Amino acid sequence: MAFTNRVTWAPLLSFDTSILTTSYQSIGTALPQPAFILKLLNTSSSNVLISIDGVNDIDVIPANSFFLYDEDKGTQREMLQQGTLFFFKLETGAVASAGHIYLVEQYLLTN
Repeated sequence: MAFTNRVTWAPLLSFDTSILTTSYQSIGTALPQPAFILKLLNTSSSNVLISIDGVNDIDVIPANSFFLYDEDKGTQREMLQQGTLFFFKLETGAVASAGHIYLVEQYLLTN
């Protein structure tokens, strides 16, 4: 599949962190297309663990921070597969706090 250099945004996804527990909960919507760049923002005062299978921890978003999944853009290819679903939970012993997790996705437009 050939790609242009045009990047666009998917609709913003969010999750209310005040309802987080120590069990994984889905953000509710899988990526509708392969992601080119992905940003996760945590506006709560709790560290949040991330999974893409609802079982295994793959990363953590520290309280009041964000991270950007980005790669060498010279390859002009997607980074995460279409259909990837994100799950979130609190670290063991943590308490839910007010805030949100935001998932920002950019993807490449195809010819």
